[in-house]
Amino acid sequence: MKWFREGHPLRVADTVMNRLFGGTYMAYLVIEGDAPETIKRPEVVVYIDRIQKDLEADALIGKTSSVADIVKRINLVLHDNDAVYDRVPDNPDAIGQFLFLFQSTGDPDDLDNFIDREARKANVWVQMKGGDNRDMLRVENRLAEFTQKNPPPEGLTLRWSGLTYINKVWQDLMVVGMLKAVLGSFVVVFALMVVEFRSLAFGTLAMLPLAGAIVLTYGLVGWTGTDYNMPIAVCAALSLGLGIDFAIHFLQRFKAHVAESRDVEATLRHMFGEPGRAIARNAIVITLGFLPLTVSTLSPYLIVGVFFASLMLFCTLATLLMLPGALRYVGARIIPRGVS
Repeated sequence: MKWFREGHPLRVADTVMNRLFGGTYMAYLVIEGDAPETIKRPEVVVYIDRIQKDLEADALIGKTSSVADIVKRINLVLHDNDAVYDRVPDNPDAIGQFLFLFQSTGDPDDLDNFIDREARKANVWVQMKGGDNRDMLRVENRLAEFTQKNPPPEGLTLRWSGLTYINKVWQDLMVVGMLKAVLGSFVVVFALMVVEFRSLAFGTLAMLPLAGAIVLTYGLVGWTGTDYNMPIAVCAALSLGLGIDFAIHFLQRFKAHVAESRDVEATLRHMFGEPGRAIARNAIVITLGFLPLTVSTLSPYLIVGVFFASLMLFCTLATLLMLPGALRYVGARIIPRGVS
């Protein structure tokens, strides 16, 4: 939902629905027993009810639904809405009869949403008012704290499911995977630069603008408070290929000119002529090419446009500022020997 800009009708509708209803982001808590009819045990249904009450104490959770709600509701109605009976009966046969009554008086498939035919598994619907992976992690941690203080009955296991939980798992895998991809690609690009220039020094110099641009770009992301989400993670992996181009262009032209002139200062002055203009024009074209994405309704396109435009700007500045300074400092030590 946050991929749409603030004020978009979908975001407005989502805000209103989460304010007026239980919650539009679903997660499911699967409770599984080690034998058939486990869920019909009174202590198990009571434990499910206790879990629901603890979860609903969190403002993030608007409502929960389970087989415990069905059992308590039927017990209450059968006793003329006497509040004393708004509870789970102590007899497992009574629980079975209540569930049979519920199934026979409505759609038979309704009960399947909360308990399987063997009464081995139960499903607790958890309606959340937010769907971020951090929200799901917060709910997970709350349940973990509850089960640590209140261990489940013997033979009972709990696990999470549902789209909101899948999103959290996917986000975790994506962030870690993309981080490994960026670090691994950085090492691979460095190795390629060493092979390309046949020099460890030139390979290291080629990585300086890219490293500086990445630090500046991600610093800007953090400074603006932008979430590290899927679009940014994907951009990070793609940015290495784009960001290294300017450094390759600059160093290759520098290497060719300094091999002829044997003068670092003269070569640097030359680099801010035709080569520098070519790099700047190339950067302007690429930057302007990404900017139309910033007018998109969907924020991922906006993020991609701003991210790549910023990266190109920082790569250009880093190439034209960092490399000349580094090359002047290294000096004549990088001039290829035996080349006239």
